[in-house]
Amino acid sequence: MKKYLYSLIAVLLFAQLTLIAQTDDNSRSLWNKDIVSVFPQPSTGQVNFSFPTQITNSPKAVVYDLLGNVVAHPEMERQNANTFSINLSDKKPGYYFVKIQTDDASYSRRVTIRQ
Repeated sequence: MKKYLYSLIAVLLFAQLTLIAQTDDNSRSLWNKDIVSVFPQPSTGQVNFSFPTQITNSPKAVVYDLLGNVVAHPEMERQNANTFSINLSDKKPGYYFVKIQTDDASYSRRVTIRQ
């Protein structure tokens, strides 16, 4: 029963976070799997985010647990022109949501951490 409750909370939280992921002018939602890819999934801690275009400034990331609590503000490390990574190896195994803010958009993605 607990497992189903946590799954329901995760789905509702993910739906809420995807509504937040909009352009600065709030004209359209950016929730599209082709826009930002996350790999590897699941991860043991090192998570990469690949953007469709080159990002000039380092994006900011906030990590949430299933209950919506902020658990980290990791530094995003540039891998190449459009790929950044964060290290979540200190987090317990489970599901997390990462909200990424770039200069012109905000993205939310689910990340799975395993041992």
